[in-house]
Amino acid sequence: MSTLTTQDALAYEERGAGVPVVLLPGQTFERRIWRPVVDRLGDAVHTIAIDLPGQGQSAGPARPLTEVADQVNDLIERLGVERPIVVGHSMAGAIALIYAARYPVRGVVSIESPLDVRPFAARIKQLEPALRGEAFDAAFAPIQDSLGLDLVPEPLRTLALDAQYIDRDVALGYFDELLQSDPDEKQASIEQIADGIDVPSLLVFGQRLSTEERDYILTHLSHAQVDEWDARGHLVHLAEADRFAARLRVFIDRCEPPLPGDLKTVEIDGARLAYRAQGSGEAVVFVHGSISDLTIWGPQLAPVGERYQAIAYSRRYAWPNQDLPSGAKDTMQPHVDDLLAFLRAIDVLPAHLVGNSWGALISLRAAMQEPSAVRSLVLEEPPIVPLILGAPPAPSQLLRSLLRHPLVTLNVLRFGAGTLAAVGRLIKAGDIEGSIMRFARGVLGEQALTQLPEEVRSHMLANASTHLGQFLADGGFEAITEPEITAINTPALVITGAQSPLVLRQLAEFLAALLPNSRRLEVPSASHFMHLENPDAVNAAVLRFFAVVEGHEDRPRTT
Repeated sequence: MSTLTTQDALAYEERGAGVPVVLLPGQTFERRIWRPVVDRLGDAVHTIAIDLPGQGQSAGPARPLTEVADQVNDLIERLGVERPIVVGHSMAGAIALIYAARYPVRGVVSIESPLDVRPFAARIKQLEPALRGEAFDAAFAPIQDSLGLDLVPEPLRTLALDAQYIDRDVALGYFDELLQSDPDEKQASIEQIADGIDVPSLLVFGQRLSTEERDYILTHLSHAQVDEWDARGHLVHLAEADRFAARLRVFIDRCEPPLPGDLKTVEIDGARLAYRAQGSGEAVVFVHGSISDLTIWGPQLAPVGERYQAIAYSRRYAWPNQDLPSGAKDTMQPHVDDLLAFLRAIDVLPAHLVGNSWGALISLRAAMQEPSAVRSLVLEEPPIVPLILGAPPAPSQLLRSLLRHPLVTLNVLRFGAGTLAAVGRLIKAGDIEGSIMRFARGVLGEQALTQLPEEVRSHMLANASTHLGQFLADGGFEAITEPEITAINTPALVITGAQSPLVLRQLAEFLAALLPNSRRLEVPSASHFMHLENPDAVNAAVLRFFAVVEGHEDRPRTT
């Protein structure tokens, strides 16, 4: 760790190597308040924690925020750092956004820094006489109390207090920009700054936002992810230091995906799709479901790669690919087209397809659309909801399904009224993380969810944009009919988890009964992510199935 302090430069600390991350403390705090986050990120990230002008060991006085952003850039250039991720807390969140609008960055993170500053400006103007008078300490006390230091656990609370120094002149120097400006003119300039940011951005709040606040952010920051960690306070990054560091790590990877030698990319219709391949021979392509990506197939690549060319790819908008734009819908047909184009681009036609959940339905539709491209299908609990309700849902289709398939239809309706309705309420309330975990609980069950590795849970959150996009598209499903399914002659293995929710098992059984060339398998001690929960059983079954397909592609139907 190195430190530099001079009269005309900012004091800073450096640690680690890798993606550069600039850490800017909030008003009244020194750079060392970032040490808990730096320690949790470790040496795999190049962190640069900086004291702002007039704070810590940096020379004063306070400066306008645009000048501070310029001064930070001067330091970054002297250090030879290119395109950092800039992270700012509170007032420094605004500095981070200004920096991202003016200089090349990989991404920007703003913590507890509302985009609409007019309410805070009005509050400061109301306090201005007292702040400028002899009662400064008493006037500043409500601001200090609003930090929520009581929510920060020890020893981090003591660190925060020790890293804070409230200087009246410095505080007023930074407040001056709000005190001397017309609120609406100032807000217009902030909107212009935000509108000019075209890199990934993450905004973390220690409280719930109103629908209006959230919509305002997403209107002006089109690439933003907004996290709301309720009741965690203004120092949310310290109140939840482990969680914040993990979230920041995922965001860093999103901005600058780690591409080791075995991770490749291919351009498909203007999008970069990442994939990993292992082994040689006939291709087996793994297609992930919602709130996941290629990493979820880790337990399959090596065993399957011993006999085949095992390939796991991340679908459009899934990590580490570019996020779905905020407010956009995510529908299934583009993913079907992408899959077929991907097979052609890497020259693996025809391929065995192994799909989980939404990825299984994508694989099924690929076989419908281009049968010659698909050698066989392994389908883990595909959600064939359109077969029951229609797409979009239609009363006439629902009535037919109730008459012909009452049990599975009623359970589909219960799942919608329970899990999906709860997910929708959480999304509308702005609790995106909560909505993802509620959805995961609904398809996995409580026990399976709690046993998921932390890395898998982190990647669920990293794929929040597709989760939101599918919700906006009412699931993103395309219409499908029974005659279309019965016309699929591709050999298929339909897999269910013995501990999966009943509705998913029923839908899989329904599909298997329609496919003319299929067999079924129930995996013990496993739920919807069966290939993670019981990989040995899944891998063995998949390899046996491929052996059958290669020797008996026109075998009679078995169950």
